[in-house]
Amino acid sequence: MGVGVAATCFASAADPLHHALEATLSVPFVVPTGIARDFLVQAEFPGSPVRTQLFGKVVVRDPSGVVISTQPLELNLVQSARAANTLRWPPGFYTATLEATALEPWLLGRLAGADNALERVNQALASSPNARVEQVRDFLLAGN
Repeated sequence: MGVGVAATCFASAADPLHHALEATLSVPFVVPTGIARDFLVQAEFPGSPVRTQLFGKVVVRDPSGVVISTQPLELNLVQSARAANTLRWPPGFYTATLEATALEPWLLGRLAGADNALERVNQALASSPNARVEQVRDFLLAGN
């Protein structure tokens, strides 16, 4: 069973008074054994300037609550990405958590010194003045 995280982000020109990141995590609840599971992250930040970036991560926990996968997300709010994870997990109930925020271009300097995507995501989550989105989804890995 493989896991993929697909992200689609948009900067939209909706209500000019509404300036907050909106992000949604979608996880299929049951997928047959041996079929890849895709997590979909959709986000938009109405009224955000060009080069605003989404920083987030999807954390998957096993039935006992142990983190077994962390997929960092770094995207401009007009691009898409997919991160594949080919770990095999035993049957059971799992939890996927999305944590996300956005940084406008003038705030990206806060990430100086971060060596990899997960460090940049964690710094952005800790330092962003924008709202932080967190969503939790449960899912089942069925046995044979």
